[in-house]
Amino acid sequence: SWDEMHEWLHTLGNLSIIDDVDNSALSNKPLFEKQKILEERSYLKINKHIYEHSEWTIEAIKERAIKILGYIKEIWFN
Repeated sequence: SWDEMHEWLHTLGNLSIIDDVDNSALSNKPLFEKQKILEERSYLKINKHIYEHSEWTIEAIKERAIKILGYIKEIWFN
């Protein structure tokens, strides 16, 4: 449902670090357009998870959050 998805919009798994992409280029575009832009212009491994999913679901957001937390743990705590 929209209400459930809305709860996940501003969480770690749904946020992206953009490198060679102007934030306004992503803005409120549909998912497939955002994925294409990130795949073509982002060189960050952390964004690969976004453009490899055919659907951006709550489960995909949770999976990505776990991956990001793993990266954080590996980089700062090992």
